[in-house]
Amino acid sequence: MENIQACVRIKPVPVVENEDCIICGKYEENSVQFYTQTSDRYNFELVFDEKTSTDHIFSTIGAPSVSACLSGINVCIFAYGQTSSGKTHTMKGDSRAPGLIPLTIKEIFQKIAELSEKGIDVEAKVSYIEIYNETVNDLLNPKEKSLEIRDHLTKGTYIPGLTESIVRNDRDAYEFFNKGEAERIVAGTSLNEQSSRSHTVFRISLEIRNRAKMEKIMYSTLNLVDLAGSEGVSRAKTEGVRKREGANINKSLLALSTVISKLSLKESFVNYRDSKLTRLLQPCLGGNSRTIVICTISPLASNFQETLNTVKFGMSAGAVKNHVKVNERSMEKTPSKDFQEISNIKHELSKQKSYYEQVCMDQGTRLEDLEKALLEAREEIKILQNESTIAREELKRAQEKIEFEVQANKYLQNENKQLVEILGEYEANSKKTYEDKIKAVSEAYTMMDGKITEVTAENLRMKDEIITLIGQLNLKDEKIKELNQKLSKYLYFDGHANNNYYQGSTSSKENGTAMVVEPKLLKRKEILSCDRLIPSMDELASYETASKLSAKLFEKNNTILDLNNKLSDAHKELRKREDQVLDLETKLGETRYQLASLQDTNTGLIHS
Repeated sequence: MENIQACVRIKPVPVVENEDCIICGKYEENSVQFYTQTSDRYNFELVFDEKTSTDHIFSTIGAPSVSACLSGINVCIFAYGQTSSGKTHTMKGDSRAPGLIPLTIKEIFQKIAELSEKGIDVEAKVSYIEIYNETVNDLLNPKEKSLEIRDHLTKGTYIPGLTESIVRNDRDAYEFFNKGEAERIVAGTSLNEQSSRSHTVFRISLEIRNRAKMEKIMYSTLNLVDLAGSEGVSRAKTEGVRKREGANINKSLLALSTVISKLSLKESFVNYRDSKLTRLLQPCLGGNSRTIVICTISPLASNFQETLNTVKFGMSAGAVKNHVKVNERSMEKTPSKDFQEISNIKHELSKQKSYYEQVCMDQGTRLEDLEKALLEAREEIKILQNESTIAREELKRAQEKIEFEVQANKYLQNENKQLVEILGEYEANSKKTYEDKIKAVSEAYTMMDGKITEVTAENLRMKDEIITLIGQLNLKDEKIKELNQKLSKYLYFDGHANNNYYQGSTSSKENGTAMVVEPKLLKRKEILSCDRLIPSMDELASYETASKLSAKLFEKNNTILDLNNKLSDAHKELRKREDQVLDLETKLGETRYQLASLQDTNTGLIHS
């Protein structure tokens, strides 16, 4: 019995992730330490740090596994870890850094060639299995899907109908491996652009015969497992099909973790049937197999919980014991009656094969070119298939868009119809409203024209009255002039030099007699100033006549004042009426402008 060999490989930190801090690393030779307050350490068989290449990992664990497998021992190597932690890179690799599967294929056929020279024949068969959404598929024959896993007394766990192809060299094995990889389901998530959406097992079955000792035959199986990574929905941001894939991946990995945990605790009953993955790997977990687990971890703090879970899984796996033994059977149990003859025939065929292979070497370049062209054609087919898938999705989106646009068009047509009806009603109402407004404005216009006519007639009447008043005033002036002339005849001088009663009168005392001088006629304003018209007429020939004339003069002056006041008021009223006429004309112009605007608007509505 021997324990499962648990190893750890630490993923190198890309430059784009340098903002995240490092939470764990290699400590001494075979320990992983977490840089936390507790500084936990976990011991393993082997720890490969960030600088370790896949070639070094293969030389450490892969090459000895190939030797063990050619000695009749079953071997299983699988990588376990969260998504984007480097599992597929470790198992498959790429053209610059091949993974464990290509390196193992190369190593096996190199060893087979060496054994053939020593008289040992090895027959190799390959198969490629995929577990996708808890269904088992044959990647070498894509038509075979949903295969069953069964048990047999002598075969053990096997899959009926699984394609097993005989391979003669590493090129044949590479071809079958690439064929299966082309059928594998890979998709992008927020954590990994090329995320494996299924578990795969590349299986190499060997049958070893020693031509010198034909009584026994050894056989073995090498399982190279590339597990899909565990992922959280919130971090991977998957939905739809990808979310369902992630749920099935997590379910199978949980079943695997449960089986490992129960085996490490040596429980009496372990249920392998919770998942197709544990069912397929049952012989490798606690059975007849040398099993190596490579735990791939990310040292970043953002992946701390997933890294810790992976490390604890590796610790549990390292405590599981397997029952490893050499697989062989004797000649008597071989169904063939003459196995020696069959072996000799196979040996001859192998020689013939070597001869024809040597002949074909001359045309190897052409064959390699054809194989390269075939691989390129397959890549182009794969690209075209992806483009076809994208085109179908775009077509589906376009159809959905067209349906949406059709529905939107129908909706807009209904809305347009309703708007047309509303617009018709609005136009009818607006037309009626505008007609009423035009009628009202026309009536107002007619009324204002009448009012302007009335005001104009009133102004003309007032002008006539003013003209009449001015004529009367001129007549009064003439009468005043006549009265002044009559009054001057009665004015006299009493012999005193200083008694000047009227403007322009002069007096002198010569020979004791009074001399009357013709006075200057007074103006209307001077007549109105009554303080100068108070003469003392001692020697007036007829005082009564003069008094009557003065009284009449005062009366006329008052009449003139009244006429002047009325004339001033008439002028003010005339200016006021002129201002009103100007205001009415301004309002009339504005009304005419509004009427023209309303007529233009009504005309536009009628045309529309």
